[in-house]
Amino acid sequence: MTNKIYAFCGLSGTGKTTVARIISEFYDLPFIVSCTTRPMRPGEKDGKDYRFVDDHTWNKLSKNGALAATQEFKVACGSVWKYGIKRDDLKDSCVMVLTPSGINELRAAGYNVVSFYITMIEETRLKRIGCRNDNQSNAEIVRRTKADKAVFKKFTPDYIIDNSGELADTILYVAQQMSKEKSGK
Repeated sequence: MTNKIYAFCGLSGTGKTTVARIISEFYDLPFIVSCTTRPMRPGEKDGKDYRFVDDHTWNKLSKNGALAATQEFKVACGSVWKYGIKRDDLKDSCVMVLTPSGINELRAAGYNVVSFYITMIEETRLKRIGCRNDNQSNAEIVRRTKADKAVFKKFTPDYIIDNSGELADTILYVAQQMSKEKSGK
């Protein structure tokens, strides 16, 4: 079987990470976390949510070609946060959360990526973002929402899933599509 990267993407607050983690456990596939230079939010754990690195470590990894699907975001406070995946994590089938550009970059590099775009009713999504209690400013939430919408307009995923209803229904749909992918249909 060819190794596949099952990549989940979606606007902030759609539940993409929750869905990806459940699928990772269900299929016993590693959940790959991105490296990032952004500060850790309350409740996050290094190695579980992200691999938090400083700029020096990031630059060293980047210079050595150890990162793939890299992206930079200028945030509302003026800082630049960098994200990327360690290439060593991409040797086997896995599950991860990526941006559309990260998915496209991995595909262009020859990786077999199956993409799931998680959507949700806008009102529910914005409520989720506001309830995270992760100290994001309103300016940052607005910036992310605008940036996300611009990026996703140009992206064509393999599967689109509306996560506005029951999480179990979303998981079942994803599992059905993954079973088809695994069987080559």
